[in-house]
Amino acid sequence: MTRIFSLEVSDKDFSETTEFISEKLAAPDTGPFHVMTVNAEIVGKILRDPELQEITDGADFLTPDGVGILLAGKVAGGAFPGRVTGYDLIWALLRANEHRRIRVFLLGSQESAIHDAAARLKKDFPLVSFAYHHGFFSKNEENEIVEGIRDFGPDLLLVGLGFPRQDLFIHRYKRRFGARVVMGVGGSFDVIAGRERRAPVWVQRLGLEWGYRMLSNPSRLRKLVPVARFGLRVLGAAFLRRDDIDIDKNTVERGS
Repeated sequence: MTRIFSLEVSDKDFSETTEFISEKLAAPDTGPFHVMTVNAEIVGKILRDPELQEITDGADFLTPDGVGILLAGKVAGGAFPGRVTGYDLIWALLRANEHRRIRVFLLGSQESAIHDAAARLKKDFPLVSFAYHHGFFSKNEENEIVEGIRDFGPDLLLVGLGFPRQDLFIHRYKRRFGARVVMGVGGSFDVIAGRERRAPVWVQRLGLEWGYRMLSNPSRLRKLVPVARFGLRVLGAAFLRRDDIDIDKNTVERGS
């Protein structure tokens, strides 16, 4: 693990992460194992919100999704092998566990988009059982949705409500889902359904996928604010770095 401010982020590579989560899916006694993928925007919000900090502390496994986290890891004295994104994990986990005929519930996106996403996944993974529900529901409908998830009995629950809504929802109900692994996947369902395009592979490899999304949808520019805050804190940590780094002074700690 590498410690980024108050967050313990996994330094497993993508293959190791897939194997590790697959073990949780296969273990009969596994409880609700909460996976979060974090980038600079998410961490920037977490560090300014005690409730989000509490929810993140309650998660079981954080993966580095974003070049900002990779750079922060270097400042922290560690070295992440690379990005581990929720979108890529969806495909990797399904490929690795299809033979076990796992059950997967998809929650999020618009009704037509989640329908198309489920249809594509069913076509690509015919041995996997899928169920789904769109993400446009009210607070009063949450209990009914949670019961529907529990009745389906998923091994893997993928929640694509966007941060922080998805992780607030997971934190509130994870003991009731009956799932072995629960993972927030942001806008992945829209990409799977073909509603949005992912950045070209060469852009992903350069760590510039965030920039591609900004240019593709200028309304996302507002998300640069928490990213900038996070970047300034990391730069401050690099400038003030010493062996006895203290989290309370807004710096980055060395991890294990």
